[in-house]
Amino acid sequence: MDSDLTSNRNPGTDVSPTPFEIASIAAQLSNGKDPEKYLCPAYNLYFAAFREAKRRDDEAQESAHQDAWYKENEQYLYFCTNSALDPLRMYLHEKGLRFKKIETVRANLRKFLNETGRLVEARTMKADLRKQGVTKLLITTIDEFIRLKKGRQSDGGKKSHRTRQKSATRTNAAKK
Repeated sequence: MDSDLTSNRNPGTDVSPTPFEIASIAAQLSNGKDPEKYLCPAYNLYFAAFREAKRRDDEAQESAHQDAWYKENEQYLYFCTNSALDPLRMYLHEKGLRFKKIETVRANLRKFLNETGRLVEARTMKADLRKQGVTKLLITTIDEFIRLKKGRQSDGGKKSHRTRQKSATRTNAAKK
């Protein structure tokens, strides 16, 4: 109940209700008939409402904290050397890079990070994997890694094709 007669206090700092608040609650509970009998239930109702409001406020703060945690962590992929199906390798598999061994993924990532000048990330990854067996990498970094690996695969296929073409022309020229 809001009233101009209630004190101007900050919610959550003072738990004690004003006499007017308790009298108002008691009057509502009694329907105007002997409100003094309803003073104790009015106090109980006030504190129950206060506890419920505090619980909801705490839940809202916890929910906001969890949302912030999820938002931060949805930008990352975890690489677990202790698991056969870690999120990073599953992501790479979905994008068309199929590494069978954990060591292959680790070595390729380390090489990529060093080549692109991300030495701090490479050291962090190495230290995390050594200590905990788990590290997290930005999805944008992983996507860049995938583009580089696929580009090199494509270059390798083109080079192989050119080599086959050259050898075919040499063998054809020798047969004439």
